[in-house]
Amino acid sequence: MTEAKLKDIIQHYKQHRAAHPESWISHCAQQDSLEEAIYYAAIARNHEGKKNKHQWRLKNIDLEKFAVQLIDKADDIKNCTSFEELLKKIELYKTHGIGTLAVYDTAERIGAYLELYPEKVYLHAGVKVGAEKILGKKLSEKFLRKEDLPEVFQQSDLHCGAIEDILCMYKESFDDGNEAFLPRFFPHSGFQKKKHSC
Repeated sequence: MTEAKLKDIIQHYKQHRAAHPESWISHCAQQDSLEEAIYYAAIARNHEGKKNKHQWRLKNIDLEKFAVQLIDKADDIKNCTSFEELLKKIELYKTHGIGTLAVYDTAERIGAYLELYPEKVYLHAGVKVGAEKILGKKLSEKFLRKEDLPEVFQQSDLHCGAIEDILCMYKESFDDGNEAFLPRFFPHSGFQKKKHSC
């Protein structure tokens, strides 16, 4: 994987993310109260009422119960001072049927309302695959720091959440000889789309 190709991928991501913002995160960030932000974060619905693909397989009743539990803990949640602390709280309060990715996504959405953002690159399934291809080695860690990645990822406007997106969305593009871009979360990008596993 050449530095030039990585730069192209990052630039492609920036352009298309600007055109197609992550509406689940922005919807939560724009709520009038923390309780409302928690509710939409936990049930994984955006402003159009669409359920996030990451949570498609989860039962709506389980997501609703998760939301009720977190709203009950709103006073504790609002006292978090870092994303990592928030993530631990959401993990602590998760209910039946809620897995690791749903916990993380919910924390990221609530974090946007609280202005608490990831300071590490958390290695979920698809993110881990992309990171291993970039670094050329197997990873046992649960997260990486931004500085663990190649220099091209050290751009000041490239936050850890965006890096997670890139590592997952473009993981097939990191294979040697594969020049195709696969931005599966951009609905009108004109590129091939495949089922994702982030």
